[in-house]
Amino acid sequence: MQSTEPETWEVVVGYEGLYEVSDTGRVRNAHGRILKLSPTSNGKYLKVDLSNARGKRATKRVHRLVAEAFLGPAPAPGMTDCCHNDGNGHNNAVSNLRWDTRAGNIHDKDLHGTNFKRNVTHCPRGHELTLDNVIRNVWEKKRHRTCKKCKNEQNQAYREASRVNS
Repeated sequence: MQSTEPETWEVVVGYEGLYEVSDTGRVRNAHGRILKLSPTSNGKYLKVDLSNARGKRATKRVHRLVAEAFLGPAPAPGMTDCCHNDGNGHNNAVSNLRWDTRAGNIHDKDLHGTNFKRNVTHCPRGHELTLDNVIRNVWEKKRHRTCKKCKNEQNQAYREASRVNS
C-alpha cells in the first residue's frame, strides 16, 4: 500500500544543483528525470552513479544519500554507519534509516538474521565450525572465527617444510 503523503525532495550533499534525493529513496537529476538504481555487487544495497559539475563520475549508495540529506551528517566520529532499521538494504525510506556505530550495525544484523558470518556453519575447506573446532580471534581488530582443524593443518605443513629446509 503506497503512502498518501507527498514525496519530499532534498539536494544531494556534494551535488547541489545537480541531483536531489527523496525521502523514499529515489534520486533525480536537475531536469527531474528519475535515475535508475542498481544493486551493489553483493546485492545488499542500492547504488546510483552521479557526476559532479566537472563530469567526474562516482557511485554512491542510496541509503547514505538519503541519510545525509534528511538526517544530516553523521552526528559523531564513531557513529558513521547508516543503518536500516528493518534490515532490508533496499528500503531506503528516511523513516527506516539512522546513524549508529559499527557495533550497533552489527547488532542489528544479528537481530535481523542478516549477519552471514554468524550463519556460516563450515569453513571453506568443509570442516564443521563447532565449539570444539573454533578458535576465536578476539585480540584482533576484526573478531572472526578460525577453523581449528585448518590451523592445525597449516601448522603441521609449516613444521614439515621447516624440517625439510633445515
